[in-house]
Amino acid sequence: MPVLLFSALTLVLSWTYWLSVIASQHGWLAVSVPLTPFGAFGPALAAIAITALLDGRRGVGKLLGSIVARPVPWRMLGISLLAWPSFVLVALLIAAVLGQPLAPTGGFPLIRLPLVLLEVFLLTALAEELGWRGFLLPHLLARVRPAVAAIVVGGIWAVWHLPLFYIPGTAQASIPFGVFVINILAASFIFTGVYLQSRPSLLPALALHTFQDVSLSLAPVLWPAAGNSAAFWYVYFAVVLTVGLGIAGWLTLRPPTPAAA
Repeated sequence: MPVLLFSALTLVLSWTYWLSVIASQHGWLAVSVPLTPFGAFGPALAAIAITALLDGRRGVGKLLGSIVARPVPWRMLGISLLAWPSFVLVALLIAAVLGQPLAPTGGFPLIRLPLVLLEVFLLTALAEELGWRGFLLPHLLARVRPAVAAIVVGGIWAVWHLPLFYIPGTAQASIPFGVFVINILAASFIFTGVYLQSRPSLLPALALHTFQDVSLSLAPVLWPAAGNSAAFWYVYFAVVLTVGLGIAGWLTLRPPTPAAA
């Protein structure tokens, strides 16, 4: 029941806003609805609301406390910081081997990087991960095997993005939905593996999500010839899929994992 309530409320909160943006862009509404980060907060708001309903103020405190819970798994935090930049770097290098120039441009002042990381952390990673890995994954892990939990979270995570494919200017608007779903499922295995090695701290998952989004956003800006090429994206998807399948195999061998829900 908590999983169904959370999933339904998450879709209602995010989709209501995103569908309003789509309707506004098509002139179906009398008012203009701009695209802002508000839609990304559906998972976090749903997690807080359902936790408050089921476990009261103490449960909400525990959910929010998972962000800074101790002990902090420093090794996993380091892995989370380096994982996605490494995936992107491998894809860039292979794209260069395939003939795409890798010369960087000055299109992005690196002095802004800390601000970008903070913005993505607060407006994307925290908005999503408090729901996906802070609420949904622990509830599933208390009931099903880790590999199954990763697939369920990945499926809901992918479907949640669906309206963004119809909003021009979003990252999803230029990606085939089927490719996106496969990539999200692979990413879900990676995030699940990180979470299982990091509990009770949610910080590594937050770092992983932050550096995932920032790495993918900066690659086409800093290395446009390679980052905007089909070769880069095919290799990137292959790298994530390979790592995701490897972790999926590991998760399949793990027994059911009781988790505080």
